[in-house]
Amino acid sequence: MKAATLAVLGLVMVTTPAHAAGGDSSGTIVYTKGFNVYAVSPDGTNSRQFTTQGTPEAAYGSGSLNDAGTLVTVRGPGNAAQQLSPKNGQVLNSGIPHMDSGGLPSGLGEVLANPAGDELAYSYLYFSGYPAWSTDTCVGLTPPGAPVQLRQWCGVFNPDWWNGQLIVSNNRDIGIADPGSASGPTVILPQDGDLWWIEADVTRDGDAMLAVASVNNDVSYLDWIPLSRSGNVLTPQSAGHCTVPAEKPLNPSFSPDGSAFAWENSDGVAISIRPNGVTPDGMCTFPGGQQPHLLVPGGSSPNWSPATLGGKTKLVALPKRAKGAKKVTSRSPKVCTVIGKGKKTKVQVLKNGKCKLKVTRGKKTRTVTFKVRV
Repeated sequence: MKAATLAVLGLVMVTTPAHAAGGDSSGTIVYTKGFNVYAVSPDGTNSRQFTTQGTPEAAYGSGSLNDAGTLVTVRGPGNAAQQLSPKNGQVLNSGIPHMDSGGLPSGLGEVLANPAGDELAYSYLYFSGYPAWSTDTCVGLTPPGAPVQLRQWCGVFNPDWWNGQLIVSNNRDIGIADPGSASGPTVILPQDGDLWWIEADVTRDGDAMLAVASVNNDVSYLDWIPLSRSGNVLTPQSAGHCTVPAEKPLNPSFSPDGSAFAWENSDGVAISIRPNGVTPDGMCTFPGGQQPHLLVPGGSSPNWSPATLGGKTKLVALPKRAKGAKKVTSRSPKVCTVIGKGKKTKVQVLKNGKCKLKVTRGKKTRTVTFKVRV
C-alpha cells in the first residue's frame, strides 16, 4: 500500500512522543449500529444502547458525547438534531439546532457539542433557493435552542472541536476555523498531489492529527501526522508521518489523552494505540507489535469522549404482564428505565433490584414488579 505522506520518509524508525504503552482505556465511545445509537467502554465492556426505534427510513445518525455528558445525535428522515439522556436515551430536546442560513432548510450530517455544551457545530447541505437554486456543503454554529445561527462557513464539512476551534475539510484540505470569527477556515493540511484530505481529528494536546485521505474519491487512507503547536497554530511535521493499516477508514476520533484512537473501518469500529515508528514504505508501527483491532463489528461513526456512563447496564424484554400495554413507564428510575414504544419497548436495567413499572391499558393502570440483575 502506498503511504500518504507529506515527504519521502527515509528512516526505518521514527520515535513519537511517549504515552502509555497500552493506550487510554478511559471515557466512552459513542457509535451507531443498525440505525441506532450505542456506547461502549474502550476495553469493550459496559456496552449501552440508547435508542431502539431506528429504522432504515428514520435512522439515527452519528452521535456524540461531550465532556459534561451531553449526548446529541441526528435522526432521519429529516435528519433533525436531538439531545438524548445518556442515562436512558430519552429525548430531552428535539429542537436543536435551528438554522437560519438564508436558504432552504436541510437535514444535518452530524452534530457535536463543544466541551462546555454551550455551542453546537454541525454540517448540512445548503440550498439557496430561487433564483440561483444552488447547493453547497456548509458548517454551522448554534447555541442549543438559539433562534438563529451564529456562524456559517460554506464549502466545508465534517466539523470537529479542538481547543475551542473547529477542524473542518473542504474535501481537499484540512482547515481550522475560529467560532468567534466570520472569517473562513485557515488551511493547516493542504492537498498533497492526488491525495485529498476529507476529514481529521486532533489530539487535545495538539501534538498529532489523524487525517483521512481519498484518492480519486475511491481508495482512502488513515494517516497519522505529528504536529507542532504554537497557541492555536498547528503545523504538520513530515518526521513520523505514517499510514495506519485500515480499510476504507472514516470518522477518526482520539482518546482523551491522545494515546489511542478509534475510527470507522469497512467492518466496524476499530481501535488502536498511537504508533511509535514508521516502516521504510511509510506504514505505522506500534509498541510491542500491537496492531489495530476491531472493537465493534458493524459499528460506525465513533466519537470518543472523556465522559463516563456509570455502571454496567443491559436491556431486557418487558415482562408478560406489561406486554401489549398502551403505555409503560418506570416507577423505579434508579433501578430501571423504559426505552422505545409499542412492540419495540424494552427495559434498561441500571442496577440489581426490583423494577417497578407503571402499566396503562385503556383507562386502567397497574404496577408490575419483577426482579432484575445487571
